Amino acid sequence: MTADFKAEIVRIAYWKQIAAQHDKLGALPWHLPKIAASEEKIAKLRDVAGISLPDDYIAFLRLADGWKGFLVLTDLFGTEDFLTVRSREFVGRPDVQYFLRRSGIVPDSVVAIGASEFEPTVFLLVSVRSDFLPGGVIWLSSEEIERYPSFSEFFSSMVNCNAKVAQDTVREGEESPSQ
Repeated sequence: MTADFKAEIVRIAYWKQIAAQHDKLGALPWHLPKIAASEEKIAKLRDVAGISLPDDYIAFLRLADGWKGFLVLTDLFGTEDFLTVRSREFVGRPDVQYFLRRSGIVPDSVVAIGASEFEPTVFLLVSVRSDFLPGGVIWLSSEEIERYPSFSEFFSSMVNCNAKVAQDTVREGEESPSQ
């Protein structure tokens, strides 16, 4: 399954807009994605990533070169996060290394494609050449939250996660007393 990333980006932006309208305290960041990565940046990314990247992740980057606050406080990385080694820093975290060892996953077969500076959340993309979940995504947050067989399925699932955040924000706004 390959996601219709244009439609999925619009759906997430819609839910972020709903959440922003009901975030009475303005406590959470609500960003839109960065503009598309150039073919030059994508070529550099392929050189430095260290793994074989799935076509659907590359297709996403051709539309959006990352997304700050993609899922509340968790960013979805773009090419600059790989070129500045931000991605590698998250794979090197002790909790991620522990998960990889415990799961029998070769650390060189994954890259972080998203993470939070404020929470223990990391999204790991698995090399298409890996024997374990090739081209898939693993969502960690202190422990494994979910595995997705592809970046497309991961991204589509994040639409629903952003919808839930928005719905919860609306509900909390309705329940809080007026000021």
